[in-house]
Amino acid sequence: MTSVRPRTGLVLSVLFVSAIGAGMAQGKAVDVHRWLDCDISRISSDNNSGPNFTAKVTFHEDPVSSVRVLLAREDSELDESAWSTVATSETDHDGIARFFAIPSGKYRIRVGGALLTPSEEITVDAEDPAAPEISFEWPEKYVQASKLFGRVVLSHQATQKPMPHRNVLVELLDLRTARLLAQTHTSDDGAYEFTPSDPGVYVLRFNEGPDDLNSDYEQMAVEIRDDAINSGLPVLKIAKTKCTSGISQPPDERLFERAMSAVDHNRFTVANLSLQTLINTYPNSEFAEKSKLVLRDPRIAKCGESYIFLPSDCEGSLAATRP
Repeated sequence: MTSVRPRTGLVLSVLFVSAIGAGMAQGKAVDVHRWLDCDISRISSDNNSGPNFTAKVTFHEDPVSSVRVLLAREDSELDESAWSTVATSETDHDGIARFFAIPSGKYRIRVGGALLTPSEEITVDAEDPAAPEISFEWPEKYVQASKLFGRVVLSHQATQKPMPHRNVLVELLDLRTARLLAQTHTSDDGAYEFTPSDPGVYVLRFNEGPDDLNSDYEQMAVEIRDDAINSGLPVLKIAKTKCTSGISQPPDERLFERAMSAVDHNRFTVANLSLQTLINTYPNSEFAEKSKLVLRDPRIAKCGESYIFLPSDCEGSLAATRP
């Protein structure tokens, strides 16, 4: 059985590539990953089990060891990251994580602290004697290449000729830890490149905003192999269209939410700039007073005092508290 999760928003963005690995067709456009802000965001498997079961993580059918597997209870919270984690287990050399005596209920199985992990849904019946092995490939979809370079194009209509997508932030992240390894922006012809391209599995994140805080982003897994058929990555085509909703967010509220997202991501320079802009542009806004409270945090305040602070100085390990 499959489970469909809805999301709300104003933009529908679909990412296409011309060729992809993981058993998919080569040489033609394939829908790799769909970011549907106003439609469907994810389809996941639904499994039935008793209180004892195992989860097996593989890549290229080889076991993935030493990764932390989480079992989260499906709460009423819309934000899945707020769901209660009821059990954790680490995969052994066979890629297997074991769970025992799990109470009845609906859960999600995830890989902790990692990117692009399948979200397997499981329904546990404490009286059921079944003890299945729930297997999933991680990452489910990926592109193979021998080097990390490619292009991004944009089309607002299906019939419109794609144009180079300039100044798109492209980030290179570690698949297992989600650690940012490097970042760049697309050139005037939509091109980007990361060097050196050491063999391994990475995540490329494409964001149309000036930083990684914009909600409009796409990400995909990339396996770099010396023997890959393609030397570089396929051309990415981002097609965008508006949803039926006509509701728009006030600019002062949008600035404040952007600042709060920056704080949550430890991007204190961006937070400071957004809050200062809000205060100066909309001094009578209810969010102006809230912005002043947030700016009292010394980690945020220092990032607007001068340019002597490097970005890393303004991106600490702790996030400030929301007002």
